[in-house]
Amino acid sequence: MRVSFWSLFVLLGACPAFAECRNDALAARGRIEMSGPYRYEREVWNENFRRRECGAVDPGRAEHEYPCASETGRQAERIVIGRDVWKNDRLGWLLSRTILPSVSNTSSDEDISCLGTVTEGERTLERYRFTTEGTRRSTETLFVDSSSGLPVRRERGGSINSISTYTYDLSIRIEAPVVDLEKRRLNAIAHLEAAVSTSDPVCRANFLDAVERGRKIPFRFSIQTFTTHDGGTNGVFTPPFSFVVRQYIIGDAIPERTSSYTAEDPWAEAGYDEAKVYRDLKFFRYALMPLPNEVGATHCLGRVSYEGQAYDAIEYDSYAERKIAYGEEKTEKQLLGTQRMLIDPDKRVPIRVQVRRSWWHGPSPQEFVDVQKRNYEPPTP
Repeated sequence: MRVSFWSLFVLLGACPAFAECRNDALAARGRIEMSGPYRYEREVWNENFRRRECGAVDPGRAEHEYPCASETGRQAERIVIGRDVWKNDRLGWLLSRTILPSVSNTSSDEDISCLGTVTEGERTLERYRFTTEGTRRSTETLFVDSSSGLPVRRERGGSINSISTYTYDLSIRIEAPVVDLEKRRLNAIAHLEAAVSTSDPVCRANFLDAVERGRKIPFRFSIQTFTTHDGGTNGVFTPPFSFVVRQYIIGDAIPERTSSYTAEDPWAEAGYDEAKVYRDLKFFRYALMPLPNEVGATHCLGRVSYEGQAYDAIEYDSYAERKIAYGEEKTEKQLLGTQRMLIDPDKRVPIRVQVRRSWWHGPSPQEFVDVQKRNYEPPTP
């Protein structure tokens, strides 16, 4: 095959241009993490969810995630300094964990292209496109201010889409927050009391009455768990305080375990022992028959149909007594999330308890799924 002189000239000339484009694109993306302090606003979405994220970054040192102006009070805060992470869930700051150093997100398999410039307002922006092929194709388009060389916007597309904007501010300072565990404990009590005060007293009384009725009748139950392994517990409850349970793990070689628990009064106030969550009788008491001070806001939803059966549905915020932090003796009432109890409209006893799927699978359609079922037919252990 013959290649003309001019064709060869064009092909050879394109190589340095491509290398220069790639170097410019990678350098521009690197300046997001290496430039001066900046603030960001980000919108993230796919077909199942949409949310906004805001924060400030001191590159190479610290990051502060905080609620966006229009969503104050809805999101938690997070501060990362080095490998330490603090979180504020509106009760107060807490040192939650340490993290490993991050790694570069640059992939040698990326296809990088230079898209030229575009004018937005009074600014001229250089555009770079990063494309990664594979089982999940993703794209990233970076917009860089031609005069300063700083990225001002990043748009990502794939299974999760996002648009991030950057504003640079040398006055940004991110410092470690003050941790006050006693203040957290008092805030947790006040938060639960405020949640209870928002509930319809009649609805709350109906909920607690159904729970009380259920604890006076023998029943078989199953509790589904969603942790490292999917599994659960099947068991029998016999009033006043006896449980016989059989625990299992789906898809695991660990054999089933059968245990019996009896106590004089598992409804008595006591701390929640996380280390024995599956062995402690109070776990089953909490899961099946929450105390009034473990129930926050309640909302009666009326009569609903589920799997061909009619139930009275009540949504309620579930709280548990947990240690405030690892190694600490102080405990606080922590909000676990919203659950839904389905009540037999004739017997007025709980039949099912459900949670939102997003509890364990992250952002997803907000349908409720069963985590607990019970049967009041005469049980046999």
